[in-house]
Amino acid sequence: MERIINKMAGLVITLLVVLTACEDLLEITPETSETEENAFQREEDAILAISAVYDPLQWQFHGELGDAYAFTWMYQGLRSGDLSQDVSGGFFAQAAEFENLDIAENNLFVKTVWFKLFSGVFRANSAIGNITKMPDDVFTGDTKARLIAEAKFLRGLYYFELVRNFGGVPLFTEVLDVSNIKVPRSPAENVYEQIETDLEEAAAALPPSYEAGNLGRATSLAANGLLAKVFLYQEKHTEAKTAAEAVIAHEGEYVNLEENYGDNWSLDNEYGIESLFEVGYLDNEIGGTFSIQNDGSLSAQFTSMNVAGTLLTGWQYNLPRQDLYNAFEPGDERLDATIIHEGSTFNSQIMTDEGLNPMPGNFLTTNNPVTGLYSKKFFITPETAKELSSLQRSPLNEKLLRYADVLLIHAEASLTAGGDGLTSLNKVRERAGLSPLGGYDLNDIVQERRVELANEGQRFYDLVRWGIAASVLPGFDSNKDELLPIPFDEIITAGTDENGENVLSQNPGYN
Repeated sequence: MERIINKMAGLVITLLVVLTACEDLLEITPETSETEENAFQREEDAILAISAVYDPLQWQFHGELGDAYAFTWMYQGLRSGDLSQDVSGGFFAQAAEFENLDIAENNLFVKTVWFKLFSGVFRANSAIGNITKMPDDVFTGDTKARLIAEAKFLRGLYYFELVRNFGGVPLFTEVLDVSNIKVPRSPAENVYEQIETDLEEAAAALPPSYEAGNLGRATSLAANGLLAKVFLYQEKHTEAKTAAEAVIAHEGEYVNLEENYGDNWSLDNEYGIESLFEVGYLDNEIGGTFSIQNDGSLSAQFTSMNVAGTLLTGWQYNLPRQDLYNAFEPGDERLDATIIHEGSTFNSQIMTDEGLNPMPGNFLTTNNPVTGLYSKKFFITPETAKELSSLQRSPLNEKLLRYADVLLIHAEASLTAGGDGLTSLNKVRERAGLSPLGGYDLNDIVQERRVELANEGQRFYDLVRWGIAASVLPGFDSNKDELLPIPFDEIITAGTDENGENVLSQNPGYN
């Protein structure tokens, strides 16, 4: 963490762009300020500071650390057994450790995720502290309260990602004094308590939606949806059900399921009716870098097939396994939007001309002998790729929270807390073209969450919280593999306390 703080030290958030976030996420023109004294004087300064808090959500690649990537959805897909990395050497050996459930303390990708998430926490703390001190009369309407609430939502989101990946982590809600930065880990329950507080306060102060120009900002529905998930992870089923119902109450008004499941990943439908919160990308900067620029996404580059002589020049990693393919029931319309398989079709004349539309089975087995399948949710057509300088600049957004997830949370929580969870579950099934169930149990939830949220980075966490990871994942060590290791460099940098003990203790099972 010292590395993060030192990188931030002496910088007011508005001096970082940091002030910029992505225009696709927040349509704000970036500005800069020269000193802390003249920063946070105007409403515009506060708005720019909040843009800075959103910015780390885009980060996917940290070149200063080396070939370091921060794809939590990808890593959790590998850990869950649904994806195969299909590499054996080079820097992707770091990713192979996730697939093999053999993650080293010095794994570069783990360190990158830690850096990304704590950067978000630091920026949120700075924004909240500075905006709170600003005079109320420089703001119009309820803008001040809304901006603080957005920062609290984001801090809650960053800490939720930290606690479910690392367990207890350093917990701080103010900007740290760089002369005294030895912050030990707080128990996970304390971190969850702070997350709940942030999300509850955010939900109370945020609007349910925004007009064009502010799409992508946190809403009360996003806060309640994330809060429902946070409660579910702690087995607070009554609270999870109540928070989910706060979202469901607005169905048809501000939120709903897309009629077509695949529209969730259409460039023509970003910030659609089902999306509660997503990360915006543009095609004007390569690779979601840890930078101050508006960024393109690497997701298409990682997942797309590689066809010589065409515009399909991905690295074809993160390949769906046959077991995931087999998990879809016959007639489940989600399969075609999730996995590229024999017979898959595309809205692409170029692929038709290449003999790849519909997708021939021999192409799949020849080019991908490992699984014979490709991921589709981050796929962009050659027509779209043709407009980019490379696939590393994909403009396709990443969904972090969808209404379908909230409906499944409601259904799961209702098993214990009571309520009409069956209706919520059947809405998800019926949208997929499946028959409604007359009753359900946890096994039905396990099934629906796997196929509905496939390749969105949720399944590994679900297996862990349900307590079934060891029975599903070969080689899973229940005394270790639930959590990632605390990055070794962070432990060394934090140093020791007055008793000679490491300020940052390591998670069980790691050396």
